Amino acid sequence: MRIFCILLVFVGLWATSQGYSQGRFDEEIAAFERRDRASPPPLGGTVFTGSSSIRLWPDLEEAFAEYQALNRGFGGSEVSDLIVYYERVIKPY
Repeated sequence: MRIFCILLVFVGLWATSQGYSQGRFDEEIAAFERRDRASPPPLGGTVFTGSSSIRLWPDLEEAFAEYQALNRGFGGSEVSDLIVYYERVIKPY
């Protein structure tokens, strides 16, 4: 876990140094939050996140039902985007 956290810090610093736009997926993330307020997903599941390869996976929740899969793929996201939106997309679950 410690190595993962260190990796997240370095990738986050790299993204910032590249002039990364932190708000580019705000609308998609806000849509997740609205849906979750209306119908909260179960806690303790497995969050799948990433780019459109996750977002457009038609039966992800059914394919991984035993893991209580939660699809949180957005846009053309990259690892740096996952770091920026970690608090809103991954941590709550």
